[in-house]
Amino acid sequence: MKNHEISPSYLYMTLKGLCKYYISCIALESNTTLRASIKDELSFISLPWLNKSALKQPAIGAFLRGNLEKEKDLLIGYPVLKSKHFLSPLFIIHITYNDGTHGKKEGFSIDDELLINKDIIDKYSTNEKTENIYELRELETELGFTDGHAAFEDLSEKVSLLRTIRPDWEWFDKLNIDNLKKGQIDINDADGILNRAILFAKEPTPYTVGLSNELANLESRGNLDIKHSILWKFIHKQFSKNPPYTKEILEVLPLNDEQEKAVRSALSADVTLIAGPPGTGKTQVVANLIINAAIAGQNVLFTSKNNNAVDVVVKRVNAINKNLPLILRYEKSAKQCISDYTQLWEKAKVKNESYDDAVEAYKRVYSSYDAKRTQKSQIVDNRNRLDELEQSVCAIRDKYQQLIGVLTDDEVNEVKDAYSAFVNNRKFLQEGPDRLLDKLFKERWEKRIVDDLNTVVLSVNSFMAKYHPGLNVTPQMTEREWMSFDNEFKSLMDDLSLIASYNRLLTQMCDSASLEQLDAAMMTEHVELQAKAKTAWNLWLNQHISIFNAQNRGELHDYISLLEHNHVDDYTPALKQMLPVSAITSLSARRRLPFIEAVYDLLIIDEASQCDIASMIPLLMRAKRVAVIGDKQQLNHICLLSKQTDLSLILSNEIEPRWSYRGSSIYDLAESMTESENIIQLRDHHRSFLDIIQFSNQEFYDNTLRIATDYSRLQSPNNGKPILGMQWMNVKGKTIRPENGGAYNLQEVEGVIRILRRLALELEFDGTIGVTTPFHLQAEMITKALERDAELRNHLELHNKILIDTVHKFQGDERDVIIFSPVVSDGTKSQSLMFLKSTGNLFNVAITRARALLVTVGDKEYCKKCGVSYLEHFAEYSCGEDAPVESSEWEHILQKALSDAGIPVTAQYHVDKYYLDLALFHKGKKLDIEVDGAMYHQTWTGELSYNDQLRNQALMREGWDVIRFWVQQVRDQLPWCIRQIKNWMEVVERQS
Repeated sequence: MKNHEISPSYLYMTLKGLCKYYISCIALESNTTLRASIKDELSFISLPWLNKSALKQPAIGAFLRGNLEKEKDLLIGYPVLKSKHFLSPLFIIHITYNDGTHGKKEGFSIDDELLINKDIIDKYSTNEKTENIYELRELETELGFTDGHAAFEDLSEKVSLLRTIRPDWEWFDKLNIDNLKKGQIDINDADGILNRAILFAKEPTPYTVGLSNELANLESRGNLDIKHSILWKFIHKQFSKNPPYTKEILEVLPLNDEQEKAVRSALSADVTLIAGPPGTGKTQVVANLIINAAIAGQNVLFTSKNNNAVDVVVKRVNAINKNLPLILRYEKSAKQCISDYTQLWEKAKVKNESYDDAVEAYKRVYSSYDAKRTQKSQIVDNRNRLDELEQSVCAIRDKYQQLIGVLTDDEVNEVKDAYSAFVNNRKFLQEGPDRLLDKLFKERWEKRIVDDLNTVVLSVNSFMAKYHPGLNVTPQMTEREWMSFDNEFKSLMDDLSLIASYNRLLTQMCDSASLEQLDAAMMTEHVELQAKAKTAWNLWLNQHISIFNAQNRGELHDYISLLEHNHVDDYTPALKQMLPVSAITSLSARRRLPFIEAVYDLLIIDEASQCDIASMIPLLMRAKRVAVIGDKQQLNHICLLSKQTDLSLILSNEIEPRWSYRGSSIYDLAESMTESENIIQLRDHHRSFLDIIQFSNQEFYDNTLRIATDYSRLQSPNNGKPILGMQWMNVKGKTIRPENGGAYNLQEVEGVIRILRRLALELEFDGTIGVTTPFHLQAEMITKALERDAELRNHLELHNKILIDTVHKFQGDERDVIIFSPVVSDGTKSQSLMFLKSTGNLFNVAITRARALLVTVGDKEYCKKCGVSYLEHFAEYSCGEDAPVESSEWEHILQKALSDAGIPVTAQYHVDKYYLDLALFHKGKKLDIEVDGAMYHQTWTGELSYNDQLRNQALMREGWDVIRFWVQQVRDQLPWCIRQIKNWMEVVERQS
């Protein structure tokens, strides 16, 4: 799309144009799937020939006009598959009615665009319908469609080509577009693909009727009617600079710094975008955001495209107090949902406990926790300043080595003061007294000055004798001698001041609390914070019971009665108080949620990369602010419209391209609108073993993830020791691709069953297991093979919650063990590889479902050169070994000093995902000794400090104590370092 094609129009984009655009998109997309029942004779009519003149036939014209009045969609299909009592055309062409405006002749016309009927793909494909979009795209490519587009004039050519590439379809008639079969179809006619052109009248798809109606309702409104909503701000790109949310965050579920930042942003900013790769705690962010928004008196609407995403969050929040659920989940009718919800609250009894007291207790712990966080920042700043000073000291270290760790600021300042007094007294003697009294008693004056001079000379020379022998000052110096001394002394003082500053900061670093001590204290306080937060939250819910007083309950029951008549808009302030948080899927809002602008303070959209913009428009109208959460590297929004159709609608409705129905998800739109400070990347991964997530980290996330998985919580198979990470069962099978699409590999199926038997029956593993594959046909083959092994199937169903399916079913889910069957081997067709190349996000979803173990069953060598880049990289990665870890020279120095002191340590000791610089085992206790060697003379950032915190906390959970030494401490305070280790050993001995 070239900029000059669109720039004049979209600058004036309106709400009306936007709604018209999406209504058209929804209608056209719903008509890419077409099927009619032969029994419904009023829904179709045969065409005598396939051209524009056929529409002028009286019977055809009456059919068109009658169904236009009924607001049905009109489409031509050719050729047509008869299957029992259903009719499904292979290709579809839309009929358009022009009302005579805009210079166009009144009447019906055949559109130029040719479409493949997705219902045919559903009929012949072995995949699930959700995956057949990819099959459709594949077939479009084989037929030579350009970006999903072909012209009506190419129909005969495309039909002929389709018959060639899909010969096993039920081709019954000889096809000739110029000699169509005439007459009506009878239900008893033979099944198969018929040489018929049929005109269909189609009811709008029920799933999108509600959305289209709400968009039509919005279209009738003016821009000013929605000016308080976030939708208005999106359209006009005029966002408020709201003050940050500075109140305490009640951390009912644990939050790291980035997650807390996300919650704070969403509680105040107009638009917040939260990017959450797999395992980074998006659900915890959403749950804490909902809770804290409710506490802040904000009304929240939570939504996503699918039920599973909504249910996960609702269950997480409502499970905190099952008797007092916060979130109203709309599943059934609004009346039933609200009635069920309010019954729980109305029968609850208020306890005489203070929410305010609980919050104050929480604040006290939070204040202490936050102070330690500030203290850690100061330590890092001091460390970086120390490193800068040490780099300057390096230039003079050889000359003044004996002063390192010895010379103090006080000594340097004293000698500077003494020398300054010497210079002044020398000048006084040279110039004589100024005051009359001193002139009268000059001898006494001179004696006093000389005495002072001798005192300071003694002080200066004593310092020199101690720290710089050979440089002395005398009262009898000539002017030339003094000038030479003065220059040398000032240069010396510059050097010594630097050393003294270095010594002071080094001593300060040794005397202050360490990062490890603060991390240990913060871990303890974090646990206490969560306990106090849950107490406070339960008391807030207890306090909320009082909202359901007699007057408010009366309003609520009046509203429930009105819902019988679909009066959902009679929404009073009292109702907003009683129903603070609602949750609903994006296409279910009509007749459940009030159609009122800005009725909700905050809209939260989860799994946003899967959500189209159109379904979010009515919800954005209902909200003042929005938080958008998702991951562009996982499942994306998929649209059946061709690029050409979408572009045509964009231009005709004067829409800005970023609002494209086909090209953008709500995540993409929000990303283009959000201020950088309100885009928060969640980077701490807590789900998977390092080897599993590290591939996705490299391939899809540019190594931005921090691996913070608590290995003690992983449930893995055990064969004498835990089986963790990645394994590859090399199976050189043959891939079979049936003519109706999909692919399977029986050798991989057998390999999967062998792995399942090994896990379930031999190792008696009782964790959760998932088997996933890109192809539904392969999933079916694995399922059938398992059904033939009753013992294994029963065990897996009873103990392992086995799930065998394609990747879509695993989105938002996770398993202890995932078995992946790529179905890429000898015999793999180009169509399958084309499908895999276009679905890297699905692969990312597949492998990141595994927590403890990921087993791939396939032909490794074939995958290494298959032409699918991510799969090639994955096969290579699975063969890789960790690079050897090298010790720094400072670790060697400390290790030798410890050895000389009789303290044996082990270098590069491996624990979980970490290598410890030095490990000490003493009286049953474990100490990790770290040396800042790798970062010597490099700046420590907040990121490095945070990574170190994650590492410390992971080791502490495993029972390790941690002591870190900066290189400067090892270099210049080595005895002090040894003393710290000995002190630790003494404490251990006293406790044992």
